Amino acid sequence: MKNKIKLFLHRRGWFARKALGLGIGTDIFIDLEHKLKIDIKTLIDVGAHQGETIESFKLYYPLSKIIAFEPVAKNFKILKEKENTWENVKLENYALSSFIGNKLISLQVDSQTHSLREIGDNETKTESVKVTTLDSYLEKNSLTHIDLLKIDVEGFEKEVLKGAKNVLEKRKIKLIIVEASLDINDEIHTDLIMLRKILNDHNFDLVGIYDQVMFQNPTRLGYFNALFKLRDTIV
Repeated sequence: MKNKIKLFLHRRGWFARKALGLGIGTDIFIDLEHKLKIDIKTLIDVGAHQGETIESFKLYYPLSKIIAFEPVAKNFKILKEKENTWENVKLENYALSSFIGNKLISLQVDSQTHSLREIGDNETKTESVKVTTLDSYLEKNSLTHIDLLKIDVEGFEKEVLKGAKNVLEKRKIKLIIVEASLDINDEIHTDLIMLRKILNDHNFDLVGIYDQVMFQNPTRLGYFNALFKLRDTIV
């Protein structure tokens, strides 16, 4: 009877299984609580867009402190309009990179795909945004550790990590979740192999892959969120 119910739900687009029996990579919140056993008290959200990550983590970790970076004016305006609905969330109108200053960001039709990468297209609209490094920001604000660093910056992840060199070397970040790809033809997202090399050098191991997106023509794995954990975390 149990299998018949599962089949009935499956054919209607539903999936039924005991949460603790799910394999790692299915649900990050189950994995954080039951498999990795890490409570998220401080989250840095790099590339906050319009607050999607904030809303998800506030649902599961309502007491957490979240610092969200979003450089694009239109997206930041939407974030500010939501600010009063969240507790203990600090919004910063900056991009994070490996330097401090200003940079042009390429504005795409889809507001989730704005990028600091050099697009090389004269038709692409741009906007000048303020840029800082994670190392500089943490030092100025006397932040001593981060439970989770989330990076979603459309191919600019390597530069964000360069700007976090000191905090990575001091082992002050427990977890990093970063958007990446294994598709050699993907010119938008950062290569997972490269990210793994960078983070392995800082004693992080890949522990899970989430939110996989499939490309078509040909059908193949596109991009996803990769979760890295600091070895023998001591914070």
